[in-house]
Formats: sequence, structure tokens, C-alpha cells
Amino acid sequence: MIIPHSCFFGNGLIMSKYIKIRIYFFISLIVLVFPMSVSSQTTTRTIHQGPIYNSETDTYYELRNDNYDRRRGGGYKNFSWMSASKRARTKFYKGRRGRLAIVRDQQTLGFIRNNFDVREQSFIGLRFFCKFRKLLWVTGEIQPMHKSFWAPRWHRTKIRCLANPRMKYMGVYLTPKSEGVLWQAAGIGKGYFGYFVEYPPK
Repeated sequence: MIIPHSCFFGNGLIMSKYIKIRIYFFISLIVLVFPMSVSSQTTTRTIHQGPIYNSETDTYYELRNDNYDRRRGGGYKNFSWMSASKRARTKFYKGRRGRLAIVRDQQTLGFIRNNFDVREQSFIGLRFFCKFRKLLWVTGEIQPMHKSFWAPRWHRTKIRCLANPRMKYMGVYLTPKSEGVLWQAAGIGKGYFGYFVEYPPK
């Protein structure tokens, strides 16, 4: 009696088809889920916005995140207040040279809130100098302490002037829209991805 070959391998073929179906299912699931996970990560990152014109101050404002590191295989990395300030000064728009934005009054702050999607901490042109206990803009002007727009907690980390006497200054940034877009300060070495540039009139 000759036993059909399929009797030995019939179950094996069924199992093989079953395994293939499961593999195809998992691959399809990965293809569908992976873009969603990437998208959910990228939507929280600050995107380049502007320049947008503010007729009240005759100034253009821009939110940037262009610190793309090609040397390390691509991807964005954060940078300090000083790095953001240097980068802002290299920007030009309509013949105007950029600088970190001066956000000293309610009108300018309201303009930024209404026109920019601030998704994460973004540096502005203000520093708190620890030794002198003064707020100083990149223009050299002193910001009165009583006229300010601080977040409920004015510093984000434990690294601040009182905790570190050697610290020269703390860089100031705007908080994300989820936190009200307010001033907040961080230690001198703290880095973020976004920064606001303004192009003032000549």
C-alpha cells in the first residue's frame, strides 16, 4: 500500500500557511503603527514658522528650529541660549538683520500667542544676570523686574543662581502654549530646540 505523500506533510503545510498569515499580519501592523508613532513624535517638535509681520512694532517675528546635526547621522539636537543668540544674528530678512526676539510687553506677547504654534520651550533675547540680579535684553536694555511675564515657577530646573554661585546668567525662553507662553529661565548650559528671531526696522 502506498501512503500518499500529503499525509505526512499535510499538517505541516497547513501550519506553514498559518505561520505565513501571522507574519503578514504582524508586518502589516508594524507598517500601520510605525508612521503613527513617528508622527506623534514629530508633531510635538517646534516647526519653522514665519516670518510674520507685526504692524504695531514694524517688526517681523520668526520661530525657528534649524539645528539639524548632519555630523551625527541627522536629527535635531538642542542648544543653549548663547548658541541660539549667535544663530539668530546670522539670519536676514528683507535686508533686516535678526536677533533673539524682544518680548517685553503685553502687545508683543499677545502677538506671539495669536500667531505662533509654540509647541515647546523657545529662547528669546533675555537673560537674568545672577551677580547683579538684573534682566538684560540682547540690545543692552534693562528689563524692570516689576514688569515681567514670568510663569508661576520662574525657573524650570534646580540649577539656578542661588544653587550655583558661579553661574553668570540664566537664559530666558517662552514656555509652550500648554503652559501659557510665559517667561521661564534655565541654567546656562540648558538646551532647547526652538528660538524666536525678530527682524526690527533699520
